[in-house]
Amino acid sequence: MVIQPIVNNGLLINQTNINSLPLPSRCDLLKLQGQINLQNINDLTLDFGGRIFIPHNGQITSFLKIFRCSKITIRDVTFKGFNTLEEGIFHGIEVSQSTEITLEKIQLDNIGIDGVTIADSSRAEFNNLTIRGSGNNGISVTDNVDGLDILNCHIVGTKKGLHPMQKAGFGIDIEANNIQNAGAKNIMIKHCNIIGNYSAGININKTGSPSNIKIDNCRILYNDLGVHFEGGIGVSINDNSITSCTIANNNSCGILSSLDNTCLSINDCKVGSNGQDNIKIVANTGKKITIEKNFISEAGQNNISLDNNLLTLVQVNFNIKDNFIKDARIGIEISALQDVNLDKNIFSSCLFAINLRNKNGLLSRDIKLLDNLFDLNNVSIFGEVDSQNSLFLNNSMTTTGGELKLKDQMLQSLIISFVTV
Repeated sequence: MVIQPIVNNGLLINQTNINSLPLPSRCDLLKLQGQINLQNINDLTLDFGGRIFIPHNGQITSFLKIFRCSKITIRDVTFKGFNTLEEGIFHGIEVSQSTEITLEKIQLDNIGIDGVTIADSSRAEFNNLTIRGSGNNGISVTDNVDGLDILNCHIVGTKKGLHPMQKAGFGIDIEANNIQNAGAKNIMIKHCNIIGNYSAGININKTGSPSNIKIDNCRILYNDLGVHFEGGIGVSINDNSITSCTIANNNSCGILSSLDNTCLSINDCKVGSNGQDNIKIVANTGKKITIEKNFISEAGQNNISLDNNLLTLVQVNFNIKDNFIKDARIGIEISALQDVNLDKNIFSSCLFAINLRNKNGLLSRDIKLLDNLFDLNNVSIFGEVDSQNSLFLNNSMTTTGGELKLKDQMLQSLIISFVTV
């Protein structure tokens, strides 16, 4: 390895020196005293040829800052910090007020705060980034980001330090800096491995009302929590989806959606072996939630928990269809909700396949169970429901499907059709 001792004052790259980048022609490792700064540049591809940068003698805000640029591609570089703000750096890469920025084939190790942070930018792509051991978040998506593809990235082992700026520990955090600022929208996270992070693998926060967040074909494993949609009363997180992901072995929930999540869909995923609920939806206003064609198994508590945090009945349009739900204490628990449709699901090997929970004296209503199959459960349906507005029809039960334990008057008044197969 050839070592260039020190780049003393960092690098300021602008439109005037764009063709004479002052990097040594032959070196593998550079000690960076200052910052690599790209300002007001249009149309640049910067290939670092596999060079490795480490900080030298003191704090710098980031290794690389991209500010008011467009059509920039940065590739093939490693930035190594020391994971302490006193010895290392704050951020690996900062992108702000820019458009059409591509980062590819970049490794960021032990960065003091965030591996990559982006704000006030549009149409960006992060492809094939490896981010390990960040002191705060792997990737932070903050104010007013419209259009970002995070592809083929590996985000592993974020930490939570003692400094006030090391407060989160998310793999990917989508969160405006305050509730008045515009949040992120049109974000795609695809083919990523997000593993072993201190807090949630992916956190989508209510601030700025983020929307159209798509998570596709990712492995989200061994984090404290898998995916967290962190909502709030009167603040919505809109039109989001999780598709074809494996979400497993996280300490708490696999997927947690708290409060106002408008139009969330969870499709074709494997969600299992999470320490608490595999999927937990807490709702407080009329929204549409779809959980379809998933394999959901072996939760520490409930495979699916549908709840609300209010003292009144809450109407949320839940459509739970074509799922295989197995091996848990409770397959699905429904608490004080209205308009829940369970259609063509298979419930197997649960202590209680469906638990209809009386919460604060409130009974769920408009519960539709249609064409479901119950097999090898101890109890198929347990609890209480408002029978005047519910329908149980064309469900099937094996000879060991599990008994019904609804209250007698509910069994008499509900339209119930169970076929033994």
